[in-house]
Amino acid sequence: MSMTTTDLRIRVDAKLKKEVDKVLKREGISVADMVRAMMKRVVEERHFPYADRKPNAESLESMADLDAGRIYSCTTLAELKAALHAED
Repeated sequence: MSMTTTDLRIRVDAKLKKEVDKVLKREGISVADMVRAMMKRVVEERHFPYADRKPNAESLESMADLDAGRIYSCTTLAELKAALHAED
């Protein structure tokens, strides 16, 4: 299959590039290979996979419930039924 390509130019700190080159050389890949792989992953996951993600309000509430012991963990249907009926 034929693929149309385009050039990508970026500016980075020289020391950073040197360190990255050294690490990637041990892995047997180039900076261009790394960038292509990262770009493919962004497309596959539909977000930047290395971004710091902060929990939303619903997640924060769930985490607080878990910390306070208000969330039950059940491994069987019988345990779930017992936990649900314990509040009756």
